[in-house]
Amino acid sequence: MPIRLLPRLGQPPLEHLVCGTAYYCAPEVWFHDYSPSVDIWAAGVVLYLALFGQFPFHDRDPSRLEVLICEEDKEPAYRPICAQDHPGYQASNVAIACVKQLLTKAREDRPDATAALAMEWLAAAQADRSLECQGPSGQSLR
Repeated sequence: MPIRLLPRLGQPPLEHLVCGTAYYCAPEVWFHDYSPSVDIWAAGVVLYLALFGQFPFHDRDPSRLEVLICEEDKEPAYRPICAQDHPGYQASNVAIACVKQLLTKAREDRPDATAALAMEWLAAAQADRSLECQGPSGQSLR
């Protein structure tokens, strides 16, 4: 007997499912409106995690998390979770400016991948990496 794929009762159709881990989802994902810009948002979440040790928007309740991510007036704290243990730690202004751009809630104002890679903080990291890949006499090690 052939296996048939039928929608299960009580489940939304596939086009209404939100895919991905909620903490990484761009505002437009919650409205089922995907584009490559959702990946820029997710990169911003990863960089925020790396810089501050926590998600930019966090709540255990998915409905409240959606509000934090989607409402224009809700902003991340841009403060490290370890501030008490490491009072001297502070992300650079250039790094914060980059992450803020990547986490722009309005998709049309969020940079595309090319523009994101040209941002001062990420471009500097690329330049540093290219220097690391050169041998003592300047030849490429790639």
